[in-house]
Amino acid sequence: MHACAAINWRRKRPEEFCNHWLTLGAYNATYQFFFIKPTHGAQYWTPTEYEKPQPPNKKSQRGRPKKMRRKDTDEELISRKKLKRQLVEWTCSKCGLNGHNKR
Repeated sequence: MHACAAINWRRKRPEEFCNHWLTLGAYNATYQFFFIKPTHGAQYWTPTEYEKPQPPNKKSQRGRPKKMRRKDTDEELISRKKLKRQLVEWTCSKCGLNGHNKR
Protein backbone atom coordinates (compact mmCIF):
# COMPACT_ATOMS: atom_id res chain seq x y z
CA MET A 1 0.00 0.00 0.00
CA HIS A 2 2.87 2.34 0.76
CA ALA A 3 4.44 1.71 -2.64
CA CYS A 4 1.16 2.39 -4.45
CA ALA A 5 0.68 5.59 -2.45
CA ALA A 6 4.22 6.76 -3.27
CA ILE A 7 3.72 5.99 -6.98
CA ASN A 8 0.40 7.84 -6.94
CA TRP A 9 2.03 10.83 -5.23
CA ARG A 10 4.50 11.05 -8.14
CA ARG A 11 1.51 10.95 -10.53
CA LYS A 12 2.57 7.72 -12.22
CA ARG A 13 0.76 4.45 -12.89
CA PRO A 14 1.59 1.31 -10.83
CA GLU A 15 1.72 -0.75 -14.05
CA GLU A 16 4.92 1.09 -15.04
CA PHE A 17 6.71 -0.34 -11.98
CA CYS A 18 5.45 -3.90 -12.49
CA ASN A 19 7.42 -6.63 -14.26
CA HIS A 20 6.24 -7.27 -17.84
CA TRP A 21 5.56 -10.93 -17.01
CA LEU A 22 2.85 -9.90 -14.56
CA THR A 23 0.77 -7.94 -17.08
CA LEU A 24 -2.47 -9.13 -18.62
CA GLY A 25 -0.93 -9.02 -22.11
CA ALA A 26 1.81 -11.47 -21.10
CA TYR A 27 -0.79 -13.76 -19.51
CA ASN A 28 -2.90 -13.78 -22.68
CA ALA A 29 0.18 -14.38 -24.84
CA THR A 30 1.13 -17.38 -22.71
CA TYR A 31 -2.23 -19.09 -22.96
CA GLN A 32 -3.32 -18.05 -26.46
CA PHE A 33 -2.60 -21.50 -27.96
CA PHE A 34 -4.16 -23.56 -25.13
CA PHE A 35 -7.70 -24.78 -25.29
CA ILE A 36 -9.30 -26.33 -22.23
CA LYS A 37 -12.04 -28.76 -23.14
CA PRO A 38 -15.13 -28.62 -20.95
CA THR A 39 -15.99 -31.80 -19.07
CA HIS A 40 -19.38 -33.36 -18.66
CA GLY A 41 -21.06 -33.78 -15.29
CA ALA A 42 -20.08 -36.36 -12.66
CA GLN A 43 -22.76 -38.80 -13.88
CA TYR A 44 -20.79 -39.31 -17.13
CA TRP A 45 -17.46 -40.10 -15.45
CA THR A 46 -16.23 -43.66 -15.69
CA PRO A 47 -16.23 -45.41 -12.29
CA THR A 48 -12.94 -46.77 -10.94
CA GLU A 49 -12.10 -49.59 -8.56
CA TYR A 50 -10.28 -47.21 -6.21
CA GLU A 51 -11.84 -45.77 -3.06
CA LYS A 52 -12.62 -42.09 -2.83
CA PRO A 53 -9.99 -40.15 -0.87
CA GLN A 54 -10.98 -39.50 2.72
CA PRO A 55 -9.82 -36.64 4.92
CA PRO A 56 -7.32 -37.55 7.65
CA ASN A 57 -8.59 -38.32 11.13
CA LYS A 58 -8.49 -35.27 13.36
CA LYS A 59 -6.98 -35.86 16.78
CA SER A 60 -8.12 -33.44 19.44
CA GLN A 61 -5.64 -32.72 22.18
CA ARG A 62 -6.46 -33.98 25.64
CA GLY A 63 -7.24 -31.59 28.44
CA ARG A 64 -8.41 -28.04 28.58
CA PRO A 65 -7.29 -25.75 25.74
CA LYS A 66 -4.57 -23.22 26.52
CA LYS A 67 -5.73 -19.76 27.48
CA MET A 68 -2.38 -18.06 27.05
CA ARG A 69 -2.41 -15.48 24.28
CA ARG A 70 0.05 -15.31 21.43
CA LYS A 71 2.80 -12.88 22.25
CA ASP A 72 3.94 -10.09 19.99
CA THR A 73 7.47 -10.21 18.61
CA ASP A 74 8.54 -7.09 20.51
CA GLU A 75 7.38 -8.28 23.95
CA GLU A 76 10.05 -9.39 26.39
CA LEU A 77 9.70 -12.57 28.42
CA ILE A 78 10.53 -12.45 32.14
CA SER A 79 9.81 -16.11 32.70
CA ARG A 80 8.03 -18.78 30.71
CA LYS A 81 4.57 -17.47 31.59
CA LYS A 82 4.93 -13.78 32.48
CA LEU A 83 5.73 -10.78 30.33
CA LYS A 84 7.65 -7.71 31.41
CA ARG A 85 5.27 -4.79 31.83
CA GLN A 86 6.14 -1.53 30.13
CA LEU A 87 4.92 1.13 32.61
CA VAL A 88 5.09 4.87 32.28
CA GLU A 89 6.81 6.78 35.06
CA TRP A 90 4.36 7.95 37.72
CA THR A 91 4.14 11.50 38.94
CA CYS A 92 2.88 12.44 42.39
CA SER A 93 -0.11 14.79 42.30
CA LYS A 94 0.79 16.32 45.70
CA CYS A 95 4.51 17.09 45.37
CA GLY A 96 5.00 16.77 41.59
CA LEU A 97 8.02 14.42 41.82
CA ASN A 98 8.41 11.32 39.64
CA GLY A 99 8.59 7.72 40.84
CA HIS A 100 5.65 7.62 43.28
CA ASN A 101 1.99 8.57 43.58
CA LYS A 102 0.11 10.46 46.31
CA ARG A 103 -0.70 7.26 48.23
